[in-house]
Amino acid sequence: MVTALIQKEPALLYGMTRIANIGLWVAILTLFTSYTTHEDASAMLGDSPIAGNYSIRATGDFNVELTGGVAFEIAQETASDGTPFATLKLNLKGNDGESHHDLGFLISQQNQSEPITAGTYRVPGSIDGFLNYFDGVFGFANVKKWGELPFFAQRGKISIRSIEADYLQGSMEIRLQNANGKTINLTGNFTAIRQNEKK
Repeated sequence: MVTALIQKEPALLYGMTRIANIGLWVAILTLFTSYTTHEDASAMLGDSPIAGNYSIRATGDFNVELTGGVAFEIAQETASDGTPFATLKLNLKGNDGESHHDLGFLISQQNQSEPITAGTYRVPGSIDGFLNYFDGVFGFANVKKWGELPFFAQRGKISIRSIEADYLQGSMEIRLQNANGKTINLTGNFTAIRQNEKK
């Protein structure tokens, strides 16, 4: 009887097939999401890299995708004149052959007795060397394939979206330049984990 009905009503067969296909897709998606962690979902959606990693695009005189591990350190320091400073250091390292690289960023705030919090921090201007105390962001980049000269941050910003005891999430838009005038623009996201304190 069912066979006869289907033969007489092709539209019915088409409708039943569509319902079965939809049901199958719903079942597959439910199974997939049931076994997907929050970190995996974030990575697939391009939200933020999984904990301890970063994904940064370099453009300008050099074009490459930089990935690797990232850790952070938070400290309270005091200048020689007694001025308190809050600092946050980001250490990014990648070991992908010729793209082996070290990136470092220091966020510093004067007259700040509390730790660095979520917010946007900007490069204050051209900084040609390592400074201990200043307001804003200092950054450098050493990349094997780009030669021996380091790049220093010229302008841009780092945004800390959230910060917890053991990890933080953020993004950067930084322009760096070396002594030969070569420039790179770094844009991307990171999810850093707290670096173990040295004994």
